[in-house]
Amino acid sequence: MRMRTIDTSTLKKAIALEPMLQVGKKGITKELIAELTKLLNKHKMVKVKLLRSFVSSNSKKEAAERLADSTKSRIVSQTGFTVVLIKGYQ
Repeated sequence: MRMRTIDTSTLKKAIALEPMLQVGKKGITKELIAELTKLLNKHKMVKVKLLRSFVSSNSKKEAAERLADSTKSRIVSQTGFTVVLIKGYQ
């Protein structure tokens, strides 16, 4: 599969976003995926915060990939404990 590059303006928008969703100690649940899908449909780009209680027992990279796969979105940016996903870039 050929990967599309993300343009600079999209990256700037991603940096400016405030987190809209948090992944905590309950982890990635069906409800969280449903809410993330709803947010992606409404906003197209969503920033997700991975809380330390979640990251202490899970990989940030694997969690980001799982969120992207589950919502049919693409990872725009992953910095520290935040992940930015964009709809429809698979």
